[in-house]
Amino acid sequence: MPNLYTSGEYAAKNPDWHQEHSVWKALHVQRMLEKHNIRPARLAEVGCGAGGILESLHHHLEPQP
Repeated sequence: MPNLYTSGEYAAKNPDWHQEHSVWKALHVQRMLEKHNIRPARLAEVGCGAGGILESLHHHLEPQP
């Protein structure tokens, strides 16, 4: 039985890798950081996806010296 991800089926059905949800997801991460007064100097997105959440956070978080 072919794997959904290695067979290319997932990519064919989701060519944008859910990029359209990245801004919404980043907003939730940003709210959690603000709620807990966390001001990261650096960010890393570990997982799967196209990097849209990280890109959105990059544009919304203030750079630290």
